[in-house]
Amino acid sequence: MKSLTIAIASYQRKDDLVRLVRALNQLAQASPRSWAGVDVVVVLDGSTDGSEEALDGLRGELPVSVIWQENSGLAAARNAGLRAATGEIVWFLDDDLVPLPGVIELHRAAHEVNEQVMLLGPCHLAPEIELFDLARQYWERQTELRSQSDRITRFDLISVANSSLPASLMRSVGGLDEQFVGYGLEDYEFGLRLLRAGTIVRFEPDAACWHYSVVDQHLSRLRRREEGRNMVRFLRMHPEVAGTYLPSTYPSRSMRVLDRLGVRSPTALAAISKLAAFAADPIIRLSGRGQEVRALSYDASYAAGVADLDRSLLPRVLGRPA
Repeated sequence: MKSLTIAIASYQRKDDLVRLVRALNQLAQASPRSWAGVDVVVVLDGSTDGSEEALDGLRGELPVSVIWQENSGLAAARNAGLRAATGEIVWFLDDDLVPLPGVIELHRAAHEVNEQVMLLGPCHLAPEIELFDLARQYWERQTELRSQSDRITRFDLISVANSSLPASLMRSVGGLDEQFVGYGLEDYEFGLRLLRAGTIVRFEPDAACWHYSVVDQHLSRLRRREEGRNMVRFLRMHPEVAGTYLPSTYPSRSMRVLDRLGVRSPTALAAISKLAAFAADPIIRLSGRGQEVRALSYDASYAAGVADLDRSLLPRVLGRPA
């Protein structure tokens, strides 16, 4: 089997990171033949929470190297892991994942024949993780769309988390674009370049990881704003995809409401987001409804992120029909 490096990017999540590295060592101990020729590279992207010291105290089956860098964002941290990788194959794992038994065999087998393959596995919410309805629905929908075929041809279904590909292939397309900071779209932009390079992107439902991240509503709104900013960066890089990627009509009632309000100030949109978030909880608690108000809070935060960089894009991003 080809050698493999597991690349983990982490920021201020010591407990998650330790859980993952321990789980990898346990899997390697249980199946040493499958894990022969595997090493781990952890990139700490400015972590100051004791992650480095905690990893220094771990002893296990796998060689683990730790790189600390100034906080530069997920794309930069993953690229640092790629640069440090010694394996022929790189398997990217987010620090809040835990692979299930047998997953590494699927990742390694995918690259024994074809050198132009990226293998993507699902990240299922761990059973004990509670998540609000809108986030859970989005998560399940993405897995459903990827499962419709074993080959992914849409760049917006590609994720680097729990994915593996030849290190040489990733280097040949330039890795992830480090202009993306904050949350979102660096995977899509990378996936677009991979597909254009002729890469076969396969989805393997059995190559699953448990996902332990707890995303609360406040963090979700922050991420949506970062995603809005990254959407503008993405369209500046690839204006040719705007016609097929942006919605041709309003994807939700809240998007239509935001467009008809005509608000273009990021400050005002952020205020709408905060007010809607404040109102959603008591409505849901008292009536069991209010999901549309919560959706408005997320979509307004997303629109604020777009407006931070380019207000003129708002109508198209919100889905105003041509």
